Amino acid sequence: MGILVNDNKVVTFTSETEQLVNTSLDANPNHHKLNDLIVHSVFKRLYSRQGGDGNPLIYALKGQKGFSISLKECGKFNPNISKILHSLMHEKDYEVILTMPSSHKVVERFAKKINRINKNHCILINEQDIAAWYL
Repeated sequence: MGILVNDNKVVTFTSETEQLVNTSLDANPNHHKLNDLIVHSVFKRLYSRQGGDGNPLIYALKGQKGFSISLKECGKFNPNISKILHSLMHEKDYEVILTMPSSHKVVERFAKKINRINKNHCILINEQDIAAWYL
């Protein structure tokens, strides 16, 4: 399961192939270490031979660089996102969700979805909270 991008930069979900982003349950979640931080990924970003990568999905969600995705298409990702997040939440007892700075609310919305799945037991910290601590 992945995404397709047409000539008009419209992103759609596909269950036929794992192009650009692997959204399948058997390949996700992913974990990797970045310095001392463990990063959990719900979907695995893939690179294509044409030099593209999984960014079109993020660009479409943010409405950036001419990419778009319909609400109906976004809904097609939800069953797998929810199952993968449930899997992550059962791996460990998370206390804090730290969102990375972003020009769009998609990151904050995703953090809130994670917290709902975790029955609101996490502290959500965003860039405004961090800035306030240093003032």
